[in-house]
Amino acid sequence: MNEYLRFFLRARHAESLKGTVKPLFDAGLSEGGVAQRLQAIWQVLPVKELLLSMGLVLVMTLTALGVVYSSHISRELFAEQALLQERNDQLQLEWAQLLLEQSAFASPGQIESVATQELEMVLPNVSAIELVQ
Repeated sequence: MNEYLRFFLRARHAESLKGTVKPLFDAGLSEGGVAQRLQAIWQVLPVKELLLSMGLVLVMTLTALGVVYSSHISRELFAEQALLQERNDQLQLEWAQLLLEQSAFASPGQIESVATQELEMVLPNVSAIELVQ
């Protein structure tokens, strides 16, 4: 029953609009008819609904542009993050190698080797050592 009532109201509303809007779009234009036709359309169409529709279209367009821009920025930041993570991995590897090198140079055998070869240091004779109390 509800559906029949809605259909009847829609059909009745369409018939009432047909009588007011149809003459505005007829093919016969007289001199200066375009301006008169636009003025007649402006008077027939509901201005509030038109402005609201235009405003909503503008908001939707701006929202779509915002989504595109934020997606672009997100992709750029993701690419930058990937590069920074790769650089972090390289620095971590270099740090581990430097720690290994430091532990190798700090070993007593390495220190003695550098002292004898590069600095030409020698151990003193036992007779030349004096103990101080």
